[in-house]
Amino acid sequence: MAERIDQSTLAQKIWEGEIDSAPSPTDSSALVKRLYEEVWSKGNLSLVDEFFSSNFIDHNLPPGVPDGREGYKAGVAMIRASFPDIKYKLDQVVVEDNRLAVRLTGTGTHKGDFMEIPPTGKQVKYTSMTFFHLNNGKFTERWAITDIPGLIQQLTAKG
Repeated sequence: MAERIDQSTLAQKIWEGEIDSAPSPTDSSALVKRLYEEVWSKGNLSLVDEFFSSNFIDHNLPPGVPDGREGYKAGVAMIRASFPDIKYKLDQVVVEDNRLAVRLTGTGTHKGDFMEIPPTGKQVKYTSMTFFHLNNGKFTERWAITDIPGLIQQLTAKG
């Protein structure tokens, strides 16, 4: 039990910027932080091949995108096309063995079509929870729960 607390404490310190560098490049806490900073916020899709295993399974792909890493890249590209300035704050992370649970908040400006909603220019804020499995320092599976109804409500609200 003590090891789990230490890993969670380490992860929290990394998210809050209390630790400047990760203990190792394969540390799961540092990996998920880099995923959201580099891939999601900066759009560096080439890192998906580095961070994800070749047999990666995404259990929550958007409709019409391919499986695996290419599907994950397509999902990131779709969100970034709709919200090009998207930034994620990692609110909480729990690390246990080869599993990560991440609660995060995304903020951005609606500048491209999103689910057939034309750009509104509105600032949005939404939450998500993502669960990862890792093996040998790479993501192997992902499940996600995102507040899409809340996001759509923000985009379609009058005023």
